[in-house]
Amino acid sequence: MDFVDRAVVVAFQKRSGEKDDGSSQSVSQKASMHSVLVYHTISAPPEPLPGDIDISRQRFARQLHWLSRWRQVKRLDETLSDARASVAITFDDGYRDNLTVALPLLEKFRLR
Repeated sequence: MDFVDRAVVVAFQKRSGEKDDGSSQSVSQKASMHSVLVYHTISAPPEPLPGDIDISRQRFARQLHWLSRWRQVKRLDETLSDARASVAITFDDGYRDNLTVALPLLEKFRLR
């Protein structure tokens, strides 16, 4: 599970009530409900921001890579109205890096 960021797996486990046994197969079947991932800033400041709202570009890219392989990522309105399990990625606070860092990575992994 080297390529999988633990935070993403834990978020899905909490939703599904399952435990992580470390196998890719069990991880890929974890989420059975809608998930909304909320990001704030894609940066790695020398000191973490209050509330741990920052995530490095590399870690964010690993999460997107995993999501692009194992989840159906949709717009927020589609995620909330769809009967099938899906994931929405959202950004809060309007940091500039949402546009300059996050958007190119979302496009790279073909996530909308």
